[in-house]
Amino acid sequence: PEKAIRIITPKMPKANYTLQVEITGVRPVWTDKTKTIYGSDDTFVTIDNVYHF
Repeated sequence: PEKAIRIITPKMPKANYTLQVEITGVRPVWTDKTKTIYGSDDTFVTIDNVYHF
């Protein structure tokens, strides 16, 4: 798993906002010379924190 800050926006007026997150739907898979498929079983997003300044 990878953790990082993914979006920083300009200062916005104080209000209620909706954060919409979508996965790309692209799963990392690859094959070897025998055409055996390797890669991820699933894709998901976990939001640990939302910061505002």
